[in-house]
Amino acid sequence: MLISAVLLVAGIVLLVVSIRKTAKGKKINIAGIICGSLLSVIAFFGIIYGIVGMLILAMVPAVESMVSEVAELSTEFTTTPGSRTIPGNIKINGDEIKLPCTIAELKSKGYETDYKYSDNMVMFWSDGDSEGGNERSYFYAYLADDSYYGYADTAEDNQLIAAIELHDDDKTAFQLNGIHFGMSKDEFINKTGSPAVEKHDPALGDTLYYLGDNGLMYRFHFSYHTLHKVTAGTPEYMEKEAMKE
Repeated sequence: MLISAVLLVAGIVLLVVSIRKTAKGKKINIAGIICGSLLSVIAFFGIIYGIVGMLILAMVPAVESMVSEVAELSTEFTTTPGSRTIPGNIKINGDEIKLPCTIAELKSKGYETDYKYSDNMVMFWSDGDSEGGNERSYFYAYLADDSYYGYADTAEDNQLIAAIELHDDDKTAFQLNGIHFGMSKDEFINKTGSPAVEKHDPALGDTLYYLGDNGLMYRFHFSYHTLHKVTAGTPEYMEKEAMKE
């Protein structure tokens, strides 16, 4: 970029000198004006390209950091030394849920569903509670097969569920080692120990990922430093979801 700056100065000097000689009535210095103009333009763009290049190089560490974080998350996932695991399986309304499972297996526990939503999500509610309106308790399940992108297609009993998700406003009780909605992030970490991965989003809140001692992964989302959402799923599903964040 220094060379471009020197060339820019030289081009401007040549251009000015040529124009002044022409203005004083001397022989028109067309060659000097053209060369000075071209040299100035070429040098100017050289400086611009140099600045852009410096900005790109300055962004490389940040991009490498993001790529490294995703790579760690998608390969080993346990990136924090000394991170703790979550023992046992999650229970919903007292029913232990072992993943992966089929839609039929959840129905056998007394839950009902209707159809798949556009993001391969299925909603479950307690049997006989379909007319409960806003008082109905429910939770979400995500299918292992993510090739479906339609809407309102029938949820088949043999379809495999890779993850389940509960929100604090779903009115569904869950049990998992004393974890409960409304816990503060500090209270949660004091109880469960260090997470495998911790992600921060100034707008959406904090997300903690834990490995389970049953081969599953757990995601705990905190909004305004309070536990708002719990997701349990297979490593394959959870890693793909983590890479989207």
